Amino acid sequence: MTVKEQAPPSSSDVQRLEERIAELEGKLENVTQSAHNDITHFKQQVMAGHSAYAKKTESHTKFIEGLSGAIDSHLKQDHRALQHIFNYIGDRFDYMRMDPFDILIVGEGFEHVTGGLVSIRNYYRQSLEEKNIKVHLLPTKEINKWDAWILSRKAKYLIVNSLGTLYQRSTFSLLDSFKETWIYLHETDWTIRAFEEVDNIKYERFRKIAPKHGFLCVSKKQEQYLKDRFGITKTHVIGECSAPFRIPPREELIKKQKANQPANILMIGSIQRRKGASFYSLTAEMAFKQQKSWIFSWIGPGPVDNVYMSQGVKWLGVQKDEQLNRSLREADVFFLSSIDDPFPLCVLEAIREGKRIVVYRDVGSTEIIEGLPGCAIYDEHTPEAALAAIDKVLSEEVDLDAYEEICQKYVDTKVFYHRINEVLGLE
Repeated sequence: MTVKEQAPPSSSDVQRLEERIAELEGKLENVTQSAHNDITHFKQQVMAGHSAYAKKTESHTKFIEGLSGAIDSHLKQDHRALQHIFNYIGDRFDYMRMDPFDILIVGEGFEHVTGGLVSIRNYYRQSLEEKNIKVHLLPTKEINKWDAWILSRKAKYLIVNSLGTLYQRSTFSLLDSFKETWIYLHETDWTIRAFEEVDNIKYERFRKIAPKHGFLCVSKKQEQYLKDRFGITKTHVIGECSAPFRIPPREELIKKQKANQPANILMIGSIQRRKGASFYSLTAEMAFKQQKSWIFSWIGPGPVDNVYMSQGVKWLGVQKDEQLNRSLREADVFFLSSIDDPFPLCVLEAIREGKRIVVYRDVGSTEIIEGLPGCAIYDEHTPEAALAAIDKVLSEEVDLDAYEEICQKYVDTKVFYHRINEVLGLE
């Protein structure tokens, strides 16, 4: 939806705003002194923000009208209600006072260190280091159409990160307001079907608007899936990015590969059906029955749904970065048990550490490891097929040169940063 540009605010608009503030002060006569101080501070902020905005940007006549409505609807005789108004209005002026920038990235809690936020956060950090492109992060929250319109005048490009962001109505307001829009998905069928079931209204809205927007894809498999399901035509495969860029010393890797010890098999991820937790348990039990001297371990939170957790698996829970890296270095095989995973970061982390890798045919990681020594793909999601694949990689040594090439493309943050900028036409 296109918002029509308006003429600059008139002196009568300013006068009307001053009158509303005066009226508000009149209503505060019986309120505490603290609240009165707050409203005085609010008046100063309003007038300062109004003056700056009138000089630099288009009209906000509608905003003044919205301000009056907000005051009438929210004003109550207590400090908490007033503070709610101040916060609401403060956010609006924060958006208006922002300096212009190039890209707005909206997503769920950027403080998270795992999952679909890792890659885009690495991109943002690289932008701060290179300083040639201005990027602003906006955590998912409810904003109105007016906010979206303001932000669309501040930046040219919008990147919506991850499917979870589409559960917020404000995301659709932003997609409607920006002309250059990209949706960076880290999910495929399993998670998208869950979106359809949990919030069908927003899913249907997404389905209808999807062909109008560009999509940044993590794998060719995901790209084809999105084209088939939603009729999307504007796509680019950019992968994921798992920093930092590091390959351990070759002597360390070769020594570990040749060690004559019980094989350590490792999976990393939340304990759930999509990640194949029950399947991993059954595979471990079958290995034990076949008298294989393998140790199966799983690192990650959960369970998040109903799964079978075998006593034959070491469920290690959540581990912090240093401990997680140590566990990964001690593994002989990284066994990805997922049945649906477009391009899991944990596979990149295993490659970074020079590990042997086993994955299911339908996950996106097959695109970068297929045919490499020390890597195997099982075509059927069965314990028998997985065990055969693990047997195969344990008899091989990893191609470290090939691994290093993969890391330069998918682990090096600088390469990832420039890849996105090229897609957006910024380089």
